Amino acid sequence: MLPIIRTFISLPAGVARMPFWRFSLLTLAGCVPWVLMLTFIGQKAGDNWENWKDNLHYVDYVVVAAIVIGVIWLIVRNRRGGPSPEADSSSPEPEGA
Repeated sequence: MLPIIRTFISLPAGVARMPFWRFSLLTLAGCVPWVLMLTFIGQKAGDNWENWKDNLHYVDYVVVAAIVIGVIWLIVRNRRGGPSPEADSSSPEPEGA
């Protein structure tokens, strides 16, 4: 059900040598509820769009605030310099190396 995981699930299935027909059957079994859920949500959103859009405009503010906070965080982190690669090594280099 997770969008990113769902995209790449065939890679581990192939590495594990999962049989094609078993993978296809299980993929279909997982795909049908996902598509039905998206269809149901889309139908409800379409039927009630006038009511939903008035309540969803607050989401715009949350998204804009998250973007602004993220940009500020990146700027502050980069201005502080962040950890250098030398600072990551907690143990000193052996003398024979």
